Amino acid sequence: MSEPPVSEVKIRRPATHERANQQRYYQRKREEKAALAAITFVNPRTCKLCGQTKEQEKFSSFIIRGARRWHTRCTQCRNEEYQRTDTCRAKRKFLDDLRAKPCDSCGRNDLPPRVMRFVCVRGAPSFGLSVAWTGRSMKSIVDESVKYSVRCPTCVEIKRLRDREEIRPHKSKLAELPPELRAQVGDMSNSAPSS
Repeated sequence: MSEPPVSEVKIRRPATHERANQQRYYQRKREEKAALAAITFVNPRTCKLCGQTKEQEKFSSFIIRGARRWHTRCTQCRNEEYQRTDTCRAKRKFLDDLRAKPCDSCGRNDLPPRVMRFVCVRGAPSFGLSVAWTGRSMKSIVDESVKYSVRCPTCVEIKRLRDREEIRPHKSKLAELPPELRAQVGDMSNSAPSS
């Protein structure tokens, strides 16, 4: 079944009472907006955060149910508070920038930053650096980052094997390693004790 040509399609226009309701609604909205814009505010207000008395224009406002309300904190204090809560992102970015460096052991830099690991090489760690962005200050994270080096997962595993004195891996495990890492671990088949 074919559709009628575009010229024959009739567009439904709202009934007269619907148009009148829409016009009244939008007219009321325009009047409310003009009335709010015409009001000048000169009342001084006191910021609840810094305690300073400032002009009302230094406070941001919002509208609830057609009435204008004012924030209890000045715009400057609200911006500073936002920046304080935004420090979590800054901490995470700092840690991601640290991870973006090449591996300190093998120099590998083809891995994404999220894969790189922090290994404590100087002193005892105060806290784990990889999850430090949640409950630590930026100063403590920077101070702690001096103790750590960035390594790729393979070098971390090699260090773990050496630390656990598992230097002599099974020959099949050694064969699975890439050639450049096999040289790091060393060919233990010659130095393996005979049983």
